[in-house]
Amino acid sequence: MTWLLVLLITLTTYRITRLLTQDALPLVARPRAWIIRRTGEHSAWAYLVECPWCTGVYVAAAVTAATDVWVSVPYPFLVAGAAAALTGIIAELLAALEPEE
Repeated sequence: MTWLLVLLITLTTYRITRLLTQDALPLVARPRAWIIRRTGEHSAWAYLVECPWCTGVYVAAAVTAATDVWVSVPYPFLVAGAAAALTGIIAELLAALEPEE
């Protein structure tokens, strides 16, 4: 069942990362817009809050750590790394499928 645990961590990481970096939910969109306005569009902070590859690393670490509290995660550093990498790949694949504006 290790594969199922890794899959769930990866999908949870992707969903939270998407919520933080792209979704329009005011609860996260307003703070993200505030950070961008406050630090400038080309700042490292603005890049962090909009980049799924960047944010995904932190989210994967948090999701893996939280999961490890409730159930033992085998090789948590490897699972977090894999979840972060897959999150970036999923984000890129889905972005490529979206119609251009």
